[in-house]
Amino acid sequence: MAVENFDYDVDPDRFRSNVKAVARYGLKGDVHSGVAERIAAENLWPALDMGCGEGRFRAAMGEPGLLIATDLSMTMLQKAPAPRMCSDMTCLPVEDNRFGSAAALWCLYHLTTPVDAIREAYRVLRPGGLFVTCAPSINNEPEVSYLFAERKPSSFDSEIAPDLVAAVFGEVEVDRWDMKAAILPDTEALALYLRGRRMTDAEAAEMAKDVEVPLTLTKRGALVWAYKNG
Repeated sequence: MAVENFDYDVDPDRFRSNVKAVARYGLKGDVHSGVAERIAAENLWPALDMGCGEGRFRAAMGEPGLLIATDLSMTMLQKAPAPRMCSDMTCLPVEDNRFGSAAALWCLYHLTTPVDAIREAYRVLRPGGLFVTCAPSINNEPEVSYLFAERKPSSFDSEIAPDLVAAVFGEVEVDRWDMKAAILPDTEALALYLRGRRMTDAEAAEMAKDVEVPLTLTKRGALVWAYKNG
């Protein structure tokens, strides 16, 4: 598996800063609860959490049915609730037609060829099973884009995600968002946010000093849903 910008083992605080910023300053929750509600409502068990991180999807899911978490990072996986397994998303140690649902939330852009993981999701889902993934837009958070080097398209931005999923699953359902989604009230909040966007603590603190706060952020992206036919 070819991986881009995978820093969870060498700099786990970067990931945790991002989670903290969303939890503290977000105006709306992340996608995890909505995905969990749909899987539970449709009774799509067992569920597979691909690229689980430290278990945010499990926290949103609660305990209504069996969910198995998988991640390539042992640092992340150590904090994820069991059952869990260390695994490459493009080569899952799971038999065919095993799961009722599979979620790959905020992770496929780490792969140079995300369609490989999408094919694996298709393989391990039983007929009628649901796959769901999500990605930010290339134009996400325009209020702070000038603070970073010019962002190049990733392998899985929301602009191309539906087509990549459709190439494997066929018909897809897309839920897009473009909304004011977070308010950073002060310099400390902005520094935490910037830390979560791959700046060091020193870089984030220095950059935040020159930005007028409070600052409202626009979030753009999409959820993509698809059922396995057959």
